[in-house]
Amino acid sequence: MKFIHLLSKEARLRIIELALRNRSARELADELGVSPAAVSKYVNGQMHPSDETMQRLFHILGDDELEEAYTIALEDLVEGIEELIQYYKRNTNGNSKLFNTTLKALYDYLKEQLNHT
Repeated sequence: MKFIHLLSKEARLRIIELALRNRSARELADELGVSPAAVSKYVNGQMHPSDETMQRLFHILGDDELEEAYTIALEDLVEGIEELIQYYKRNTNGNSKLFNTTLKALYDYLKEQLNHT
């Protein structure tokens, strides 16, 4: 699940909050193999869950939660692509045909997938 590594701190928090809708912080901590204090720190923005913790989280979510978590992840990835495009346009002459074509195809694909959720 390589995409987990690309998730922003904000997306990780949203997915943690999603999991907390249907379970207590203690229950979530037990399921994730972390302390309740760690879950509290995630929610308060004092600490961010590791890739391994996020991967465990994706494995414990129910079907409806999982669908919403994937939507959060996809929105986050699209936002990252948008930022990359903006940065590219501001900081290059924009003459890389391969980069432009690849980036646009990826962006279009992600947007299309997001519209189908």
